Amino acid sequence: MSSDRSGTVVVGVDGSAASVCALVAGLLEARDRGLVVEVVTAWSWRDPGHHDGGFVLSRAARRRALRAQSAVAARAARVVGVQPPVTAVIVEGQPADVLVRAAEGAALLVLGATERPWGAERSRASVREECLRSAGCPVLVVPEAPLPPSPSSYDELHTNLVDVPPRGVSHAGP
Repeated sequence: MSSDRSGTVVVGVDGSAASVCALVAGLLEARDRGLVVEVVTAWSWRDPGHHDGGFVLSRAARRRALRAQSAVAARAARVVGVQPPVTAVIVEGQPADVLVRAAEGAALLVLGATERPWGAERSRASVREECLRSAGCPVLVVPEAPLPPSPSSYDELHTNLVDVPPRGVSHAGP
């Protein structure tokens, strides 16, 4: 099957302020427990007509996901300071599916919670709800909250995270 991931805290991030709060909580939890962190960002694109620009569109969607993940990681790192080892993973697929697969055998899955207005996406289950139902490990849902100010300016788009292929989570995009 898969390797032992019991020493891993998986944190789902999407570029939102709630995902920054989730990553801060995940980094602190992992640091306190002597675990490692895997930051997971799902990305997808749609080209229903299978136009020739599909490859370009998919690469652009993947780059946006990587930039969003890098920005969240940089901001969270400034808040946490000394942090545990971190791996960054960008995976093509639906967010709930990607996160549930990434969390298989993990010590913890951490997600951010943004309040949705009444009626917003009521017909579909949210990523958070699906992960709470389907994850095979404990799930920590962190509400969005103001973060302490950073000692330096937020220059998140110039971080240097690496796009690491996931271990059995999904295939890597183009």
